[in-house]
Amino acid sequence: MVRFSFVLLTSVVSIYMVLTYFYHHSNISIGSDVPSGQEVAYNNIFAIVHKQNSESTVQDGQILRCSQITYGGNILAGLNDVTTLQFTPKGQFIPTQESRPCDKGIVSTDLELNIREYRHGLKCVKNFQEEYLISKNAIWAGDTHLIRQNHHSYLTRNSIVVEIGGNLGEDASAILRKYKPNAYVLLEPIRPLYNQLMGTFKKTRNMHIYNFGLGKKLSYFHVNMEGHKGETTSTFTGSNSGDCLIKVINATKFMLKLGVGCFDVDLLTINCEGCEFDVLESLISSSLIEHFKHVQFATHPTLEHLTSPVTRYCEIIQILSRTHVPSYRYGFVWESWTRRDIIQKNINPSNSS
Repeated sequence: MVRFSFVLLTSVVSIYMVLTYFYHHSNISIGSDVPSGQEVAYNNIFAIVHKQNSESTVQDGQILRCSQITYGGNILAGLNDVTTLQFTPKGQFIPTQESRPCDKGIVSTDLELNIREYRHGLKCVKNFQEEYLISKNAIWAGDTHLIRQNHHSYLTRNSIVVEIGGNLGEDASAILRKYKPNAYVLLEPIRPLYNQLMGTFKKTRNMHIYNFGLGKKLSYFHVNMEGHKGETTSTFTGSNSGDCLIKVINATKFMLKLGVGCFDVDLLTINCEGCEFDVLESLISSSLIEHFKHVQFATHPTLEHLTSPVTRYCEIIQILSRTHVPSYRYGFVWESWTRRDIIQKNINPSNSS
């Protein structure tokens, strides 16, 4: 009887905590953006690095750490350095430094969960441990994880891909080789990895590589490079204790400057060691999310520096499900979502124009 009472009390407390959190977070806090004046100030400080440079980043087969690189001048880029993509009448992309008003028709999203979404969110939080373990074991069985590279048969030579978290370029290389999209935008905030990507793709047509990350607002902080080749990073320290200084800018502002809203992105793929929460929360906060035909992302729910990652994930997928549906899903690990109108056209091709 005592054991039953304890279990019952524990369950009640757990439910109360979940309910309390959802009550206070049913409207996702997207966060205020940095005033444009501050953005300009930062861009006056940091120089453009969206171009090939001669810094050596590899020694004895290993990528050098940030502390081993001699920087020439300032090191971080920003919104002023973003190349806007434009179409020709034949559907080709033309890079230009002239920004267009691509936010016309973009409206804020009601982020408050309805009753159905709220209940699904609670179930998602409750099932986290079991679903995460199943998903993690499944996707790392054999070559299953390569689904993130091989799942995109909808891509054509007219497609545009945006990848957040370029790392060593493994996914970009595979997608470029297999599908040959018209334009590929790659973001990597870690300077040695960015330099490596610039060298790897220096002869790739319509490749746009940026040395900053995306999030909710303009910020910069330090991280450490880990792994044999520096292919992973430690948690964002938010202090001066890390080896690499990185810059993060608002995801929505970046996409609008890129030109999203004036055109649709065929694939947005995100794998950035925890930044996926801020990026997705920023994008789903407005109808801009509807300009991404396919959204693929890795989730890192066990990183210690993240605040309530499980609940945030469950909230994100509830709001994302308003405009997109899963095309494959290993919950809390890797998944891809397709815009609902595309699914409907595939079901009823006679209704498509």
